[in-house]
Amino acid sequence: DIGGEDGYKTAPVVAQRYLTKPFLIDGFKFDLRIYALVLSCDPLRIHVFNDGLARFCTEKYEPPKSHNLKDVCMHLTNYAVNKHNENFVFNEDAAASDEGSKWSIQGLKEWMETHGHDFAKMWADCVDVIVKTVISIQPVLAHNYHS
Repeated sequence: DIGGEDGYKTAPVVAQRYLTKPFLIDGFKFDLRIYALVLSCDPLRIHVFNDGLARFCTEKYEPPKSHNLKDVCMHLTNYAVNKHNENFVFNEDAAASDEGSKWSIQGLKEWMETHGHDFAKMWADCVDVIVKTVISIQPVLAHNYHS
């Protein structure tokens, strides 16, 4: 336990779950980088920016097996990991939002809608997770803001 003078216990935490059947685009895993701004913590006000990034792996996905677990460019979407892979594609054209190893959220929206996927529901679900996550830490935010 890491405790502060105020009695709150804090520790660095990462909460995630590995998806065994991830949604793939052209055989590649991706994640979303969505930006949220906490405007006020008491009362709680959150702004979720309506764009961001879809960051792609640079190796086509295969379910994790002992022979491919160390292939980080297949399983991790981190830019810092994938930018060194020979398959990383830099998008040189700002108008092309769905090309390269990083797309804009708007490019992802266009791709999903073109391929019959419900982008609006996916986006609403992401915003819901963001809001609930910030709500879960609101008491600590408010306490820190007032102290």
